[in-house]
Amino acid sequence: ESDNDNNSRVTIIPRYIRGHLPVGKNGKIGIINQYGKLVVPVEYERVMFCDAYFCVRNFKEQTTMFSYDGKQLCADIDNFQVLSEGLIAVKKDGKWGYIDASGKIVIPFLFDEVTSFQYGIAKVKHEKTHYTIDRNGNELTDGEVNFTDDLLDKNIKTGNRYDVKPFMQDKSEPQLWGVVDNNEKVIIKPQYLSLQTVMFRGKPFFVVTQDEPKRFGLIDVQGNCILPIIYKNIFSRDGDSTLKVMTVDEKQGLFHLSGYWILPIEYNDFGSLSEGLRWVCLGKKCGYVDEVGTLVIPTKYDWAEDFQNGVAAVGVGTMYFAYELLGGKWGYIDHGGKWIWEPSDEP
Repeated sequence: ESDNDNNSRVTIIPRYIRGHLPVGKNGKIGIINQYGKLVVPVEYERVMFCDAYFCVRNFKEQTTMFSYDGKQLCADIDNFQVLSEGLIAVKKDGKWGYIDASGKIVIPFLFDEVTSFQYGIAKVKHEKTHYTIDRNGNELTDGEVNFTDDLLDKNIKTGNRYDVKPFMQDKSEPQLWGVVDNNEKVIIKPQYLSLQTVMFRGKPFFVVTQDEPKRFGLIDVQGNCILPIIYKNIFSRDGDSTLKVMTVDEKQGLFHLSGYWILPIEYNDFGSLSEGLRWVCLGKKCGYVDEVGTLVIPTKYDWAEDFQNGVAAVGVGTMYFAYELLGGKWGYIDHGGKWIWEPSDEP
């Protein structure tokens, strides 16, 4: 039986990600590329897409990680985190370690708990002991847990023509973050549990957390509060010019770093801007807004995807759960919301 024969019998689930589509057959899922060639065989229970790789889970709850060219990176893993600074935290046989984007084991599977790398360091737990490691897995002493030129993109140019960088206060518990300038002068004293730099028009802003349970906020380079530290999460979007802000009750909005809301905090979810349009979900229905947040295609679909080449896939009677699209029918619309292909079982 040829590959073409096999492909002709699979139902395409239209979630196009980096040139790849999940496909289903007899209750199992695989992956094809944009040319219709099977990259991952149709034998898995679930597919999970990430920025640099995707994972498939079999019916024994074992996960295998693949690159987008179909290379197997790591098999039979228990859990994983997103790619950060070129390394992926992976849990295998009950222990965490780190692999690179090619699947090479960089730091062995030794740890009970880990974080993703940030500015060249990560926090780990091994045999009831918490400590900090560098990208080679070496334990860092208190004096070494500070950001040197090698650990940080130090030259962040600001509108005031000075350079700033995050730094961690030594010998503090919990470890706290602040900001210093190029002369090591403290601009923002250490007071945050985490601090992530977001650049906009050459000026740094910082997404920060301060208390447990973790709540997120936004400050500028002088430490002024832009968004209060009350949100469940804040993500950078659209080339860091906007932030996706999520409240404790899971409502979401889109904040522009110029200081205004593109989307008020009332949406259940929304996507990135694509061809001038962004899908949004309000309640249980989805539609599309333009660059400034004006609704241009009504929220009447049960699921919606990004526009590509003037076309977007939309679902009727479709559910999205745990990285899977379940049931319903799919069709394709143009930028005006007109049907190019009306909903059917096999788009």
